[in-house]
Amino acid sequence: MKTWNVLLSGDGIPSVDEEEVADSLIDSLAVQSPAVRIAADTLDVALSVGAGSAWEALALAEAAVLRELEALGFKNWEVVSGSVEDESVESGLANQIPPLVGVAEVAELLGVTRQRVSALQKQPTFPPAVAHLRSGPVWLESSVTAFLGHWDRTSGRRSLNGPTGAKATPDAYASAEAGLRGSIAAR
Repeated sequence: MKTWNVLLSGDGIPSVDEEEVADSLIDSLAVQSPAVRIAADTLDVALSVGAGSAWEALALAEAAVLRELEALGFKNWEVVSGSVEDESVESGLANQIPPLVGVAEVAELLGVTRQRVSALQKQPTFPPAVAHLRSGPVWLESSVTAFLGHWDRTSGRRSLNGPTGAKATPDAYASAEAGLRGSIAAR
């Protein structure tokens, strides 16, 4: 038996307190990790369903949603579309995401403070962030490592990997990177 991600979309939800209906569906279908969206008279429900085939997963998901909607008094909901995806496809995507680093990890890789990373990212030679989260920018680890390879660190700057005023050595950067990889792997 596999776990399938099923998305059902349907019509026939009258004007209601959308939040209340969504909360009720989420509570009653909690074992299937639901996500619910209600807009106008349309209801979309995403579920995780254990089944032997995609067709069986679709049928089980539809039956579960219809049962819960009927219990809430909605007897006219009709499935308009449905899609099914093997959950392993989604988990396989996680293996395709390249290693990412935030400000703290970049600081460790470069042997500088987080404040210095903030200043460096404004330079045109610094790699662009691939995303900006509420916690800050995120970069591809490979692009930061490439930057490190051609970064001309000026003398007189304090290095977290070496004595004040000394240019950080490639060995110090490699050591910092190895420590970072170890801390990421330990998570």
